[in-house]
Amino acid sequence: MANDYARTKAHACLMTFAWLFLVPNGIILARYYKKLLPSLRILNVDFWFNGHRVLMISTFVLSIVAFFLVLSDHGWKWVEPEEKTAFAHSIFGIVIIGIIIFQIIIGFVRPKKDSSFRKLFNWFHRSVGMICLILAIVTIYLGVCIDDMGLKNVGWGVVLGWSLWLIIFIALMEIVQNYNKNKNQYEYPPEQLDNHNSRYSMVDGVKIWLLVLHLIASLAFVVALITLIGLSKKEEKN
Repeated sequence: MANDYARTKAHACLMTFAWLFLVPNGIILARYYKKLLPSLRILNVDFWFNGHRVLMISTFVLSIVAFFLVLSDHGWKWVEPEEKTAFAHSIFGIVIIGIIIFQIIIGFVRPKKDSSFRKLFNWFHRSVGMICLILAIVTIYLGVCIDDMGLKNVGWGVVLGWSLWLIIFIALMEIVQNYNKNKNQYEYPPEQLDNHNSRYSMVDGVKIWLLVLHLIASLAFVVALITLIGLSKKEEKN
């Protein structure tokens, strides 16, 4: 690393915010909250899609800025293969940037709803997005393990805590989603419709509260890691 360690810290902070907060929430919005704020449509586009698109494009912008920050900190040279953890981190990182560019491009040319390719596109776009997120998490784990970052086990522990929370949240959302789906498969007689609609509203309320809880929890982990990065000191080599 070059002497200007602040640029490497800025890189780490931007990537942490982008990939541990923006991307997961962009995916969560598309997966679980397509009916969120149905009346809020911009350019005749649903809120969830606008939100998803803004979060992903923001991630791309932050990732590009972060990439050039760390590259400039290394004197515009790539990491040496001898620095195994840092080198692996850099390779994963550039692959991920390539994937998100691809995802954004195909996102703008997705087929129309009545297209026979729409389901295939949705499956492909969703699968590539999940692979990209998993690779990003691996990359961040590698990043906090780089000796020069000086984060040691504390940084690794924060990322682990974030990962466990995300797994718990997704499990809860899948339970709620499947409960809602199963209830909607039945045809209710008129005298039971009010009760059914009441349960439907209750499920929506649970989803909103879970979203609020998730945003608070995930942001807390992200802020904790960014704070650790800001306070960390470069490891001195003997």
